[in-house]
Amino acid sequence: MAAAEVTFDALGQAWRFKFGWGALCRLEERYDEPFARILLRLFPSLSLEDLADAAKIRSAALDLRASLVRDVMAASVAPGPITATVAEELIDELGAERVMDIIRSGVAGDLTSPNSEGGGAKPAPKKESGTSRNG
Repeated sequence: MAAAEVTFDALGQAWRFKFGWGALCRLEERYDEPFARILLRLFPSLSLEDLADAAKIRSAALDLRASLVRDVMAASVAPGPITATVAEELIDELGAERVMDIIRSGVAGDLTSPNSEGGGAKPAPKKESGTSRNG
């Protein structure tokens, strides 16, 4: 699983959301469930395939559990992991819609979510190699 990264600015510094193995393990340990079930708890009215659809995510907002959104942010934001209190401060500053775009982009790997401050959610730069393994 290649985790997408989403960068954003809040609370006077740059942050990176990465729903990678470390975040998955922290959430599995906290909830004592496999990560796919945790994702379905985050969006109970959606299927795993629906996570790539921003419109479906927005329509599922009534099903969101705020504490799980906070826990996903706390487990996935770097530099971190961060505390639940810092995650709450980030969510308060960014707003729920932007946070859900960040989570959706990081989880689904779709890095095209709009950023209200002038840029899109940005992937971490890829390292390019000038050599080929095939000669």
